Amino acid sequence: RIAEEEISFLVGISHGSVHAIVTKHLLYRKICAQWVQRQLMEEQNTQRMAVSLGHLQRYHEEEYAFLSLIATGDETWCHYFEPESKRQSQQWKHVNSPPPKKSKALHTSSDKVMMTFFFDCKGPLLVEFLEHGATISAQRCDDTLRAIKSKRPGMLSNGIVLLHDNARSHTANSVRNTLQRSGWEVLQHPPYSPDLSPCDFHIFEDLKRGIRGHRFASDEDVCNWVKTWFRRQPTSFFKDGIDRLISQWDKCINSFGDYF
Repeated sequence: RIAEEEISFLVGISHGSVHAIVTKHLLYRKICAQWVQRQLMEEQNTQRMAVSLGHLQRYHEEEYAFLSLIATGDETWCHYFEPESKRQSQQWKHVNSPPPKKSKALHTSSDKVMMTFFFDCKGPLLVEFLEHGATISAQRCDDTLRAIKSKRPGMLSNGIVLLHDNARSHTANSVRNTLQRSGWEVLQHPPYSPDLSPCDFHIFEDLKRGIRGHRFASDEDVCNWVKTWFRRQPTSFFKDGIDRLISQWDKCINSFGDYF
């Protein structure tokens, strides 16, 4: 496997000339192996559009005061080893060549750690790791909400707008009661919409990109690396994640509710 830049250096011609020769004369094209998201049904597209439109309208009315109240979070697996990324697996293939196959890493139940992460425009609110054998229960979600309250006590006077997915543990009665007692508003989030979740389209995407290529020997190694990674991110990184909601909602509407 060789990159255009390497060919340009070895042959002594410009990058543009290399690209023209490879694509127009040799008839090669770049293929990016990727995992396809589930196909949405028409009613799901409609719901995604409606939710995005409602949030955009509220943003235009309240402006940044709306975004500044949003606290969002989700869970993700942190593996002892992550395989090469979609972009790293790109390669030049002839038009008549079969597409490349991307193999998944053979993870076992003991070589990964479940992380729960919440943040707002000011930075991380919670970085928590699940013990092996434990599950994301309603009680754990309850404890998570209380931990967030203690992290940003000043937010309680202005109210918190919580953005999280519709997992069963997130919508349990005990969790709803905690939210109601706290006076928190839950921002509507359509099902199967990682592209509308800042954790998925911003935080976890960058985290997984950074962790690729590292090999860890224990849960502690993984947790320490992840915590260090978060500490190294500037406040602007987290603010950008919240700000990107505006463009994501807009893209969803322009895509008629489909993935974009």
